[in-house]
Amino acid sequence: MFDGVGLRDLPYSQTHQYQTYKLALSIYASVVLGKPVNSAVLSVLLRIQAPTGGLYTGYDAGYSHGSTETNTETMSLAVLALQSLESER
Repeated sequence: MFDGVGLRDLPYSQTHQYQTYKLALSIYASVVLGKPVNSAVLSVLLRIQAPTGGLYTGYDAGYSHGSTETNTETMSLAVLALQSLESER
């Protein structure tokens, strides 16, 4: 479902907005299952970081976060994913 920018699923087709937490879950699931992590998914996840340090909850095909904000849930999943990735190295 990853189209090079985000996970294009049913919610995306309704809102044209990707959800950042899905990138983090994809990375985490890959690590847990012992599968290779898609480097493009990781790159996009890191690109969505706000100047304050958090990750925007959503973004569009141009990587604009629009009116979305950062939140603890999205950041927590990203930290879990990135930590699991680092533990594998």
